[in-house]
Amino acid sequence: MGVARNILRYLKGTSIHGILFKLENTQPLTRRIDVDWGRDVDTWWSTIGMIFTLGGHPINWMNKLQVIIVLLITKVEYQTLLGGAKELIWLKRLFFELQIGDDTPTKL
Repeated sequence: MGVARNILRYLKGTSIHGILFKLENTQPLTRRIDVDWGRDVDTWWSTIGMIFTLGGHPINWMNKLQVIIVLLITKVEYQTLLGGAKELIWLKRLFFELQIGDDTPTKL
């Protein structure tokens, strides 16, 4: 209960801050996904990153260091696309419930 109270205090104190989304912007949901395969020569870990934008404004992003050494670039690419597809499905369902956007397919 104390954590919930702190969150509400934070939201009340920062209500003047935010991201402005203009309704006249009609750009669809877009995504960018990228993999940096094993650039760290000490660990050979890969870095993945993705960002989703709606109307040109960022709404969801992630940058993550893979802690598993992957020997095939295709496996890293597949895992990254799979994570991006899961996130895209979640966003599409959220937008459907909020009645935002359209039903046009989003390329991954």
